[in-house]
Amino acid sequence: MGKTHLAVALGMTACEQGRRVLFTTAMGLIASLGKALAENRLDEKLKLLTHPHLLIIDEIGYIPIDRQGANLFFQLVSRRYERGAIILTSNQSLGAWGEVFGDPVIATAILDRLLHHSITVKEGLIYSFPDSCYGWRSTKWEPAMKQQTFADASFEPYRKSTRRERFLDEMNRVVPWADLVAAIEPRYPKAEGPGRPPVGIERMLRLHCLQQWFNLSDPAVEEALYDSRAMRQFVGIDLGREPVPDETTICKFRHLLEAHELGKQLFTRIGTYLAGQGVTVRRGTIVDATIISAPSSTKNRQKARDPEMRQTKKGNQWYFGMKAHVGVDSRAKLIHSVAATAANVHDSQALPELLHGNETRVWGDAAYSGQREVIRQQAPDAKSFLQAKAHRHRSLSEVERARNRTKSKVRAKIEHVFGVMKRVFGWTKVRYRGLVKNTNWLFVTCGLTNLYLARRRLLAGT
Repeated sequence: MGKTHLAVALGMTACEQGRRVLFTTAMGLIASLGKALAENRLDEKLKLLTHPHLLIIDEIGYIPIDRQGANLFFQLVSRRYERGAIILTSNQSLGAWGEVFGDPVIATAILDRLLHHSITVKEGLIYSFPDSCYGWRSTKWEPAMKQQTFADASFEPYRKSTRRERFLDEMNRVVPWADLVAAIEPRYPKAEGPGRPPVGIERMLRLHCLQQWFNLSDPAVEEALYDSRAMRQFVGIDLGREPVPDETTICKFRHLLEAHELGKQLFTRIGTYLAGQGVTVRRGTIVDATIISAPSSTKNRQKARDPEMRQTKKGNQWYFGMKAHVGVDSRAKLIHSVAATAANVHDSQALPELLHGNETRVWGDAAYSGQREVIRQQAPDAKSFLQAKAHRHRSLSEVERARNRTKSKVRAKIEHVFGVMKRVFGWTKVRYRGLVKNTNWLFVTCGLTNLYLARRRLLAGT
């Protein structure tokens, strides 16, 4: 349904209710006002245009309006202000009206009157405006990402969409919010009795996603929401009406996810959603592990390092922390299996948890060599494409090296997954003590990584 179609439908409904309705185009209206001005009967024309209960003005912004036309349009809006309803259609955002009318001051004055007691429909989303013209709130049907302020609309005509805004807009459109909220709702506290009601589940989930994407602690994400308008729009917070949830509330929500192992449920729900969208796991699996470092310092209250983390040697470098083991589809590059261990656990020990059982091929680096029997038990139809490993007294032949290079062309796809987790989301070091907390974080990170990697295919289908 187009803008004009919707405006005409509303006009016809008003006519059926016995209301007087006038439909005109923006250029036709301004031309008639200009003619009346030239004939010295502008006041008479303006009075005539205030009689209809509803005035529909179509196609604002298709053709630039000169300064005289902008002044005439402002006079009409001022005459009808709080006297009669106006429906306008435009192909331009409110922030671009300064260019449409050739004068940001006049455009701001027009919007100041139009947005008072108004409803705006944008891309099928509904915005309602309260009595105060200095801020607006969205209705319950609108995703929080679409909330704006009056300043966004009219006082910043030169704003540029940032990479953060584009990223949050894309993720807002691909995350299955309703499915994820449904997984959390049975465990979420209900508003019962006196006291402050709990913050909405979706709002807290969006806030938790911000922590994942930008690697923020509980206090840091609270500060970031006060600092970043793009983040507030994503979460759905209007500082003119409500504060940002404090760090204690954020911490309690995270503990709720950990206590009930909801991170794993969210990961599963995201996988089910992607399968429903046609982004499915096939018959090939790539297995690998990456080290997530933990603080090795003992300068803390306990005077000790995290007892659940361990150290391991990779090459000539020692690392302290945990390992994230993942099984990734060889075509879609989607994570379908996740496991977390201390860093000193060998990669091959988590192999049984990384296979879904329907594989026909399994790829892995030399750390998994000698695990053919494990693969045969977990996935009977799978062929092993594990890389050959050299031994101390036996180096690889040229044929084995060539085969390893061929296998690496497929196996290397898993590095794209780790690149998103560690470079895009910044999760190179654990933030919390203990494997339970960090395992929950890992499951959510893997689910969001899948959505990030599949976002272009998901957006192409919308």
